Amino acid sequence: LVPTSKVILFTRGEKQGVLSAAGTQLPFYDNEDGYRTGMSFNTDIGYWRRLMEQKVTVLGQISAMHETRDAWYEQPIPYSLRTFVRGSIMGTFAISDNLEGMIRMEMQLYRKVWQDDVTNLSVSRTPVFNVGITWL
Repeated sequence: LVPTSKVILFTRGEKQGVLSAAGTQLPFYDNEDGYRTGMSFNTDIGYWRRLMEQKVTVLGQISAMHETRDAWYEQPIPYSLRTFVRGSIMGTFAISDNLEGMIRMEMQLYRKVWQDDVTNLSVSRTPVFNVGITWL
């Protein structure tokens, strides 16, 4: 069990607005194998805009996440104390009155691993793509 909390704030404009969120995950105990993930904190901020007579919505977003160190039987796990920054762009489009399509691309912009010698690790610039359908 890992409790999760999240607060989402957004503006309810007709054609454009801002979306932001902040959240955390706080594990209270080790799993049955003695492993405990670290706490994580994340925040997002984005801008959305409706286009083409309200049939298309575009959202650009920057996300940051910080994870504290994982442990296995109270021994610290290398490379697990880290910070990430990601950027994403998403578009939704009306397929019918109650069906909406979505395409999203996300890319890691920055990664920092703290307290470990990781001079040879590089940031992957490979984008991740998602597609989906939503019933309204």
